[in-house]
Amino acid sequence: MCFVTKQTPTESILGVGISVTKNMETNRLELNCNFDLISKTAFYNLGVRQTAFKEEINFFLPCAINKNHFQLALEDLKTSLAFMNTDRIQNATKTSGTQAKGESVHALN
Repeated sequence: MCFVTKQTPTESILGVGISVTKNMETNRLELNCNFDLISKTAFYNLGVRQTAFKEEINFFLPCAINKNHFQLALEDLKTSLAFMNTDRIQNATKTSGTQAKGESVHALN
């Protein structure tokens, strides 16, 4: 159930929020996930960008709650994963290739 709209998997596509944060020890940007379920409606239509614990989220990643929900969420899941696989994200988080210099958080906006 979405912590914002209280929608269930039969009412909306549910997923998790992904954030980009800076690791102070390595000085690298990292993708992180807080597993509070949020609906597609809350993220895109209502503009919710915080978890239930007020942690920032930058991206929506649909989840596969069950077979029916997975089928409904599949196109959104593909879109989200394709975006997170772009050079822009890989360069910023240094998740691909060598540990060369990456972009800063504001470059993701």
